[in-house]
Amino acid sequence: MDTNDLKERIAETLVEGILRRARYRVALAGRQSRVRNLLKIESDGFMPDLLAWKQTDGERVLAPQLIPIDIRYRADVSSALRQEQLQLASAAEQWHNIYFVFVTEHPEAGRSCFQVVDIGQCAPGAPWHTVDLHEVGELDIYWHTVEEYEGLVKMIFPVLSGCARGGVSARKPGQRLPGRITAVRVSR
Repeated sequence: MDTNDLKERIAETLVEGILRRARYRVALAGRQSRVRNLLKIESDGFMPDLLAWKQTDGERVLAPQLIPIDIRYRADVSSALRQEQLQLASAAEQWHNIYFVFVTEHPEAGRSCFQVVDIGQCAPGAPWHTVDLHEVGELDIYWHTVEEYEGLVKMIFPVLSGCARGGVSARKPGQRLPGRITAVRVSR
């Protein structure tokens, strides 16, 4: 597994955590889940990474509205969006209410590490754009929740990038890692 695949898996986990904090129930739907079989989706058909839904204040909902969410790690969201718009449009034809969440450790100035393409807000034929996750009103996710998870993105992803370049593994044996606490001997 290369570093970008690892970042994508971590991105999925972080978005799942944000959704759970926002009181969503979440089912893993992509890759190796059994949801594909339950929904009778062909093996070559697109499947989002997560299906999310909410129950309203303890009331039992017989058929909750499933929200398909596809999560992608990209270092540069705007160029990835330009390159992948046709692929995303094809997926959106199968999943009309899908949200594409892009996770990056390099957001543009003033933007979040978690950006969303809200298909419902994209004009037909126009280039797609992203909004920050907390700005998608239908999802009801608060900025302070996103901010906490952004801190994790900014801590974890640069370390993984350093590992890919040989940064962490290139240290000398026995060398102390920055920020690591060593045991202190107390004499009586």
